[in-house]
Parts: sequence; structure tokens; C-alpha cells
Amino acid sequence: MKTAKIFIAALAAMAFAGPAAAQEKFKVGYLRVMDDAQAILAQGAGLYKKHGLDVELIEFKSGTDLIKAIVGGQLDSGVLGFTNAIAWASKGA
Repeated sequence: MKTAKIFIAALAAMAFAGPAAAQEKFKVGYLRVMDDAQAILAQGAGLYKKHGLDVELIEFKSGTDLIKAIVGGQLDSGVLGFTNAIAWASKGA
């Protein structure tokens, strides 16, 4: 639950960080697992649009592919577990 609050707060903060005139699509990668449900639920509930965000959710089959897409610049953000983030950060990602 704490992760969901941080994720939604970060997205909301980004909505107010740039000019209001041009709305760009914000690409967020996720895995279809319970830990990433907040991203799917937020979109289904219309929370992104409510806060002026144009979010495109992109499903990945593995955490490795998701992190490669973030590091490679194909995504703006990703929803992933703490263990994956620490493992990749320790490898310099």
C-alpha cells in the first residue's frame, strides 16, 4: 500500500512539474503480478486522468525485460519489486 501511495504521489508531482499546455504520454512498465496491481487499478479508476496524466501502461513478462526497457529509455518509469530494483542497482543499472 505504501508503494502505491508513493507511485501515485510521484506521478501526480510530475503532472505539475511541466507546462500545462502540452500533455505527453507517460510510459510505465509493469508485470502482471499482485505487487504491480496499483498501476492497473489506478488506471482503471481513472486516477491518472483525474490528475492530468496521460499514462500508457505497458505489460512485461519479466522483471529483467522491464528493467532493460527503463535503462534503455523505452519507458519513463516502471513498477517493480524492491528485490529487482536492488539487484539491478547493485549491477550499475
